Amino acid sequence: QRQTIDFKAYKLTPEDWRNREKRPQYDVAVNDMIERTSTAVAPWTLIAADDKYGARLRVLSTLVERLEAAYAADKADKGRS
Repeated sequence: QRQTIDFKAYKLTPEDWRNREKRPQYDVAVNDMIERTSTAVAPWTLIAADDKYGARLRVLSTLVERLEAAYAADKADKGRS
């Protein structure tokens, strides 16, 4: 769309084309980064972002789930003391 729709064309730069050519390298780098940095304490959660609205909702719901789980675990730990 950015190529064919005039009011979106300004968003397309030569750097975009360069980045598209390097997409396979970026994919490898991203997978490597996730593999090396995801931990049990701070795991990565990969969220499809084809739909911005849906992705934002998934991010928020994941955050709420993690906070609720941490709260429940903390509450259980305090109950054992």
